[in-house]
Amino acid sequence: MSFGFGVGDFIAIINQASKLRKAFVGAPSQCKELSDELRSLQSVIHDVDVDLSTTELNSYQRDDLTVITKSCRDTLTDIENVVNKYSAKESHSIGRIWRRATWDSDELRHLRDRVCVNVGNLNAFNGKLARVQISDVLMNMSNEQDQMCLDWLSSTDHAAQQGEYNSLRQPGSGQWFLGSQLFHEWIRLPQQTLFCPGIPGAGKTIIVSAVIDELNNMYRDNPEVGIAYIYCDFQYIYHERQKVNFLLACIIRQLLQSMQKMTPGVLKMFNNHKSKGTRPSTKELSEALLSVIKAAQQVFIIIDALDELNDSNKILDEVFGLQAGEKVSLLATARFIPEIVARFQGMPLLEIQASRDDVTNYLRTSLEAMPHLSRKPGLHPEIIKGICDAVDGMFLLARLYLNSLSGKLSPKAIRTELRKLTSGSQTYDDAYDNTMQRIIDQKSVQAMALHVLAWVTCAKRPLTAAELQHGLAIELGESHFDEDNISDIEDLISICAGLITITVDGTRNVIRLVHYTAQEYFEQKLVCWLPEPQKAIGTACITYISYEAFGTGSCLSDAEFEERLEKYPLYTYASRNWGYHVHDEPVVDPLLLVFLLDQSKTDACGQAVFAQKGYVSHGDYSLDVPLGMTGLHLAAYFGLAETAKTLLERGYILSVTDSLDKTPFEWAATRGHDKVVKLLLDRGIDANQRGLGCRSPIALAASGGWISTIKLLLAHGVWVDSCCKHDRTAISWAASEGHRDVVQLLLEMGAAPDSKDEEYRTPLWWAVALDRPEIVVDLLQRDCDPNSIDIYGRTALCEAAENGHVAVVEILLKQAPIQISKTKMEEQLFLSPCNMVMARPPEYFESTHQKQCGSVKEQPTQALF
Repeated sequence: MSFGFGVGDFIAIINQASKLRKAFVGAPSQCKELSDELRSLQSVIHDVDVDLSTTELNSYQRDDLTVITKSCRDTLTDIENVVNKYSAKESHSIGRIWRRATWDSDELRHLRDRVCVNVGNLNAFNGKLARVQISDVLMNMSNEQDQMCLDWLSSTDHAAQQGEYNSLRQPGSGQWFLGSQLFHEWIRLPQQTLFCPGIPGAGKTIIVSAVIDELNNMYRDNPEVGIAYIYCDFQYIYHERQKVNFLLACIIRQLLQSMQKMTPGVLKMFNNHKSKGTRPSTKELSEALLSVIKAAQQVFIIIDALDELNDSNKILDEVFGLQAGEKVSLLATARFIPEIVARFQGMPLLEIQASRDDVTNYLRTSLEAMPHLSRKPGLHPEIIKGICDAVDGMFLLARLYLNSLSGKLSPKAIRTELRKLTSGSQTYDDAYDNTMQRIIDQKSVQAMALHVLAWVTCAKRPLTAAELQHGLAIELGESHFDEDNISDIEDLISICAGLITITVDGTRNVIRLVHYTAQEYFEQKLVCWLPEPQKAIGTACITYISYEAFGTGSCLSDAEFEERLEKYPLYTYASRNWGYHVHDEPVVDPLLLVFLLDQSKTDACGQAVFAQKGYVSHGDYSLDVPLGMTGLHLAAYFGLAETAKTLLERGYILSVTDSLDKTPFEWAATRGHDKVVKLLLDRGIDANQRGLGCRSPIALAASGGWISTIKLLLAHGVWVDSCCKHDRTAISWAASEGHRDVVQLLLEMGAAPDSKDEEYRTPLWWAVALDRPEIVVDLLQRDCDPNSIDIYGRTALCEAAENGHVAVVEILLKQAPIQISKTKMEEQLFLSPCNMVMARPPEYFESTHQKQCGSVKEQPTQALF
């Protein structure tokens, strides 16, 4: 037992009770009830002893048990005294002689009552302990479910980045910003927006880390205040993690964590999607976020580097929409991009610049950490002044200039370098040029450094340290990977003269260029030192996925697949990206051809392309993917027309299928690769064929929004209304996916606007169900029947009302004649959502309507319903 009682405490009580029960043998009959109660006491003491063997008691529970056990001991002592008083131990015997005539029945009854009280107290204590244990189990179950929900929402919470940027910030830096009046007003007043633009390298991210740290310290003990932040990253600009749905999910997760609560709305969304393996829509996430915000007194959202998002308008639309009626304050940073600056017109603006004090503080600390400079304290004032004068508010430049002194050993060399420091629009290019010259001068490691920079610059996503190490260890022409060729990551970083850095991204160590200005620089100038960097990386990837280790084909279990990825950490990246790196090569590499003709290796590669462990893992995820992919499948998937042509010349048949019965032609249509589509059409492929996935090629292209692919298919005689297995047409898929331009094209080409699938659902129904107001307008202009019902008796209006699609409801209600309900079932489904819609505040209608359908000018009113 882990509390303040020893096992002996209970054993002593049990033994004493047992001894007394034996003493009552031969006692008067009125003693039997007391003996029975002693047996009950023994039993309950034993139960408590067992339950406490695995339980940690708190101080209150220990105090309660101390009182109860003391009462037990006192009662047993008094019983023993009474036994000795009314009996005598026989000599040469274990029995006792009872003096019956003098027995006091009241005294006996009083002792029995005391034993009963102790038994009752122990039972009550044990019951309370059991309830606490059950409560703990339920709470743990609830906490586990909450954590599952958070992990499902987003695997990223940006806490690792915050910790890293905080560690880079010098103590006391950023005080000019934190002490400003605009920042104080942003914190103090609700619904505030503070836009903080700055030139490249001004230290915007470090200031943001200071803001987040300040907020966390201010509201650490206040769960009514929610804090969420996002560090945007140029290396993820086209990645899923920087799309609006991912960003909203990330904000929801962080707010729930900072507020230490889970809202029913978020939990409901989680449960709705978890079992289906689906992800919520933008609208669902927006509504869930609103439910979280309503549970808080104040919410702060901070977004760093809006300019490093592919489309910043979407997330700004969502946050600005939330600000309209809620206590949401937004702080955002960006470069001076006109389109972004325009979104903050008329709002408070505080420009971020590297203050001289902050730069001085950074340089002073950094000089002490550089051995050859720390030994020259007399030069420190000159170095600090020279760099501060040159950087002109650009923090990154101070770092680059300081690094440029690392190879200067004498005072004269240091002073000469300081005189070379420049400022102005070309400053970064000059600094990077100088750094590259230092790298080129390192003859022994020059080639390796250039390959490091090539991998980091050209990679389609940020690489982990292990991925980079394996990439650089690849030996062309070898069929096996040699682990002895792996270099230490610290050495790889060192030879790049400060141009790359290792950062923590969630649970991974990720290698990045020091700044997005470095990315821009190398995208333009890397070819000066390495003529064909993309081809070099593509060839390395093909070499890697061609290793004999993958000659066994796809893995037969998740465990085997994960073991493969652990041993070969670059395999996923190489499998998913080799085609992009060699896409523009005019000649098919013989190495690639050998790989694509090896069915086992292409099968293994296909598994790695598609296998993805989800937010909520499920068994056999690595098998629930297209298996048996051939070289022609992969060529079509990556859009490699010349490669596909060569494979066909080598004997590949057009209609070869994978485990999903999908042909290369279907993969090309799915991904909009027109050259491959045309090649296969010219070779006589059946353009209307469909596999087990049920969709025809034109439906696949329509789902993806590939206009040119659709035109190509139609030009080859594909019927515009060819149906999939469930009778859905291409226009139905385009309407549900929100591809308005595809819908308009198909309508122009004669697609039936009222085509019905097997559940009698029209393209209009799908556009309404998925909240596509612009497409709804387009279809209604083609005289679609708004009163068409599906097999469940539901109209499009019913679907829109039930899902709260305000703009769509208004559009439909303007149609004449529109039937409000057709069946009792539909009426019930419709009226409840209408009541919900009418309960919205007026400002919700205005902001939502303008955002969803700008073409309709009137504000929706309750009278409309």
